[in-house]
Amino acid sequence: MEKIIIGCAGWEYKDWKKTFYPKNLPNAQHLSYYAKFFHYTEINSTFYNLPSRDIVYGWLRKVPDDFKFTVKVWKEITHNYSDPELETNIQEFFSRLEPLKEKIKNFLLQFPPWFKYKEENINTLKYILRKVPQDYIYIIELRDNTFPIHR
Repeated sequence: MEKIIIGCAGWEYKDWKKTFYPKNLPNAQHLSYYAKFFHYTEINSTFYNLPSRDIVYGWLRKVPDDFKFTVKVWKEITHNYSDPELETNIQEFFSRLEPLKEKIKNFLLQFPPWFKYKEENINTLKYILRKVPQDYIYIIELRDNTFPIHR
């Protein structure tokens, strides 16, 4: 029987400071506290900025051995896919997250609403999927309704 893993899409929400986290708990301890109750979360901040190695090692130290992450892929990859530095951005992003390798369950590639269903974008998606490390699972979120739905 498969294990069910429950977690939230992140651990830093303003309203959680009043409802979930103890009143005087510093922000730096939120992930450690969260990990006492859940064994899974999404790292959303990686969408906006490349994390420093110190931050990545901090995440690693703050969670137990069985904890897993979904990591949202940096928007420089999913939103600026025409950038001539795309391959370099892919390499840099995955290199930064290497210390978390054993804790990453999957990566979320969230494409923008203007990423329409057309051959050029399908080729871009295929290109990105060829360039990312092949030893992970990738979740693809397409935010445009022109993509066909197969059930």
